[in-house]
Amino acid sequence: MSIWNLSRRSSGGIMSLFPLALCFLLTFTVSGFAPTTFVGRKQTTEINLGEWAAGAKEKTIEAFTDRVAKPTLKKAKQSTLGKICAFLKPPPPYVPPTGHIQHQPTKRMTHVDPAITNLCATICHQLYQDHKDASEFKLSTSTNKAEVLIFDDHGLFEATCPPFVAVVTGKTMILGWRGSSTLMDWINDIALSPQASLSWTPVAKSVKAQGAYASIVENDFAIHGEKIMEEVKYRGITEIVTTGHSLGGGLAQVAHLFLRGQMKQNTSPWKFWQDRVKIKTLNFDGPMTLVNVDEDEDAEATK
Repeated sequence: MSIWNLSRRSSGGIMSLFPLALCFLLTFTVSGFAPTTFVGRKQTTEINLGEWAAGAKEKTIEAFTDRVAKPTLKKAKQSTLGKICAFLKPPPPYVPPTGHIQHQPTKRMTHVDPAITNLCATICHQLYQDHKDASEFKLSTSTNKAEVLIFDDHGLFEATCPPFVAVVTGKTMILGWRGSSTLMDWINDIALSPQASLSWTPVAKSVKAQGAYASIVENDFAIHGEKIMEEVKYRGITEIVTTGHSLGGGLAQVAHLFLRGQMKQNTSPWKFWQDRVKIKTLNFDGPMTLVNVDEDEDAEATK
């Protein structure tokens, strides 16, 4: 029973507290934390001051931990993790909702129609939006219709293989890759070992590509190459544009090398398209991915 309750039940008002306080003081001084008995008008309560103090301390610590320490630590972790994730994930390229880029490069600069430049930029932007299927892409405008033929987010392997998309507009096919978005993407970015490949080595022996990018590109063409060739033939495609932002831009460069190398080999199914389809690349902020270790040798081989 609390002192407040005792005083409320006492008929002597506040003066009745003085004897009680004196009794408490004498008992505490003489016996330390010995059991003490408080006597009210109708009830007697025995309190062990040592146990009471220990219990109060434990409850105070528990309340502080639950109400202050744990929420503060949780917020700190969330804030730190959020900042790290925001730092590691690069922002997507700026593309206004209308589908037109802010500063329009001319065809003389890119060697493709400005509408294709707009579409490539829009594809790069939407590849960062974690689409689950092709229907989620919004690429068509009032003057330019676009159709997504292939979209592969690689399912369980998305963390290591950036999503790939194939889009057709008119007689142009666009092959696009997403840029750096996961930790493994950044690891792939720094996997700088220059590698040769049978995809182009027979016609360009001294050209080497960034190893991780080359494996990603060859993986996508191994899976979707046949479908791409079928669509090129069925739709009468005359131009293939590879595109991407950041890591995706690097993959687009390697894809250009892959296609050109395949079209020059007599044993490749791509040989049929050598003089029928032009290969171009629009790379948005991609790293350098190719190196020619012996330019004189390749110049002689391509004469």
